[in-house]
Amino acid sequence: MTDRNLETELRTVLGDELSQDLSNLAAETPLAEALGIDSLRALELMAAVEEHFDIVFEDTDLARAHTLRGIHDAILQTREM
Repeated sequence: MTDRNLETELRTVLGDELSQDLSNLAAETPLAEALGIDSLRALELMAAVEEHFDIVFEDTDLARAHTLRGIHDAILQTREM
């Protein structure tokens, strides 16, 4: 899967979970700020990402996963392990 495909799929997964279109959300925009999600909702989103991509994030991945780019990079790093 290419980086672009991964980003598109990630936007779809998160968008479906939030019932929002994330196609215009900048990759570096903080999700909490842009989407108004709290920490509990953020954990639920990360669980949905883990399930969709069949991965398990490390705690350190969760700390940096506050933007689309951060989640994207965490997915790639987890897949390399």
